[in-house]
Amino acid sequence: MERRVNRVARLAAGLLLFSFLFIFTACEDFSLVAIIRELKNPSVPQFTSTLGPPGATVRALVVSGTNIYAGCIGGGVYKSTNTGLTWSAVGAFLPHDVRALAADSTYLYAGTGDGISSPYDGAYRIRLSGGSWESFGLTDSVWALLVSGGYVYAGIDGTVMRIPTGGGSWTDTDSGAAMGTGRVYCLIEGPLGDPWAGSGDGAFRYQGGVWTEMGAANRAISMVYDGSNIFITSNDTGVQYWTGSAWANYGTGLTSTRNPSVSATGGYVYMGNNGGGLFRCNGVGNAWSQFGSASDEIAPADVFALAVVGTTMLAGTGVGPGLYTHSTSFATGAWARSGSGIYSSTAYDLITDGTNLFAGTDRGVFARPLSGGFWSDFGTSAPADTVYDLEIEGAYLYAGGSSLVNRVSLSGGSWSAFGTALPEQAHALHSDGTYLYAGTWTGDVFRVLLTGGAWNPWGPVAESGNGANQFFEADATLFKASNQGVKYKALAGASWSLLDTATNGFYSFASDGTYLYAGTYASGVKRILLAGGSDWEDFGSGLPAFSIWALQIVGDELVAGVEATGVYSMPLSGGFWQPFGTGLFAGSTIGAFLLNGQTLYIGTGEFAQGGSGVWQANVGTP
Repeated sequence: MERRVNRVARLAAGLLLFSFLFIFTACEDFSLVAIIRELKNPSVPQFTSTLGPPGATVRALVVSGTNIYAGCIGGGVYKSTNTGLTWSAVGAFLPHDVRALAADSTYLYAGTGDGISSPYDGAYRIRLSGGSWESFGLTDSVWALLVSGGYVYAGIDGTVMRIPTGGGSWTDTDSGAAMGTGRVYCLIEGPLGDPWAGSGDGAFRYQGGVWTEMGAANRAISMVYDGSNIFITSNDTGVQYWTGSAWANYGTGLTSTRNPSVSATGGYVYMGNNGGGLFRCNGVGNAWSQFGSASDEIAPADVFALAVVGTTMLAGTGVGPGLYTHSTSFATGAWARSGSGIYSSTAYDLITDGTNLFAGTDRGVFARPLSGGFWSDFGTSAPADTVYDLEIEGAYLYAGGSSLVNRVSLSGGSWSAFGTALPEQAHALHSDGTYLYAGTWTGDVFRVLLTGGAWNPWGPVAESGNGANQFFEADATLFKASNQGVKYKALAGASWSLLDTATNGFYSFASDGTYLYAGTYASGVKRILLAGGSDWEDFGSGLPAFSIWALQIVGDELVAGVEATGVYSMPLSGGFWQPFGTGLFAGSTIGAFLLNGQTLYIGTGEFAQGGSGVWQANVGTP
């Protein structure tokens, strides 16, 4: 992007370029393109957070004194000093799925991982007094943490590792493989101060340097010691307690026990049921009863973690703000939303009507004035589900996602379902002024008149499993990025066709009017002439080999959002991709771009992962 410079600055830039060329001509790795770009663009875009949209998937909770810490999927650890009323980030954003938390008098420890990719895995720590996160070793996904007896214990797949709290080396505590090969889901300190572990192969106690299986327990998902009894939960048997020689059922009447979490306080045992709300029970022969109102938005939610401070219980979930609170003094009454100050949401799409910035997220649609301010839910009666794509046509905002397609007036009001008979969730939307098109998760495309009516299949060939990731329209032709190439169809045509020979997974589009650029799955960016007469060609070199979820033209550059590695750009004239801007968290995945005037907005996160909300940067004159 060109910047105005005076004659003296141009002369200085020319002399500097000549010096660089003289010094580095023989250097094999020297990037002339990078230097030229830096001379043309002396100011680097600085990304800053818009502090939203709010929300997170909270997988881990731990209490240290009167402080509560929450760890989120997609990254971020947050602290509350007022029993969950407000939250603030702990250190710089930790850009990994946080699965476990533990604390001692000096450090807060975080176990991270997604069970798939080692770059996201391991243990981290930060001083409770402040500072920065530092790696604490391990290259495995860490599912559970415990501080006990001067050691930090980490539950990974197949074993428990430990390291002195003062540092050193991690060692395997189960070299004899007594625990089997199951994933270690939870760790607690038992009645004698000895570690207990729950895994895919049962419950175990660590004593005398050896793990011993405790009874014939089924898979132990979560575990708690209330000072008198040890309770475990599993998918198979609900809640059980240790009698001293065997596990016995606790309470009666549970109808669902899918991946439960457990806590105990005040004589009650509490169980958070993924997809089934929260329940509590206060005796072996007593019935489990619902804790809170059956009409709460938390009632059908996945509950991943529970923690208690005084008489306040906190539940970490995958809905709404991610955190809810309830007094343990009352069995009934509504759960209250918590999580103010937590911004680990995923923004799948961004759009503007010239007044507001709208974000489609994993928790619905949020809006923020372009002039700045706070994010808020947009519209009423909106399904609090994932929204993958947004479209504006006329006076309406359309949202496509797991609740099919809904719309609301741009002036606000109530959301309502749009169209009938759409068979599955909408993954991509497009309007041509007459019809609204919806691309589904399986790849089929449907359309409906903007005046309403029934959704009808558009194109006779079903493309099950093919995906409809994004649409682009040019010359009365609709292009679809799919998992098996780019398909195109004339708006008045009869069938879809493959655009030349490339069958890579295609995720994103951008165009300068001459070329159609497409972001792929681990194969960089490709381009093709819109006028035809050519095949797809690789565009530039140097991009990390990850999925490219978003593309945007900014001035004379193409900007790419790359999975787990941030933002890159390259001149439209070609060359090498270079990192674009500063300020983003390391490892950010970019899911969406929106250029509005001189401001570039980016939505972070990806499918099934959390993010860090929406960010913005001034990129100069468009």
